[in-house]
Amino acid sequence: KIGKKPFINGYTVQIEVSQQKSIIRDSRYLFIRNNPDISLDEEYDQPNTYLYAGRFYDKNSAYEFKHKIKANFPKAFVIKKKMSLPSLKSIDKPEDNK
Repeated sequence: KIGKKPFINGYTVQIEVSQQKSIIRDSRYLFIRNNPDISLDEEYDQPNTYLYAGRFYDKNSAYEFKHKIKANFPKAFVIKKKMSLPSLKSIDKPEDNK
């Protein structure tokens, strides 16, 4: 158990699947241009590359997001997925001015 990576069960939106890198690259560019603040994950499972957008704790939030992007990504759909935990950010403490 020590060697296993921790994960959470959540939802994401699959926006593209293809064997062609150019299709994935174009979809990535279109998505980032319209949604720069949403996380984007790419997974390669031979022979396809999958492009996932967003990380959601509940299904309703994922469906709301899918509805928001359906104009640009009509084939998008919500899937349940095990996701790695987000990395922790360190907070820099202000230095004491003495």
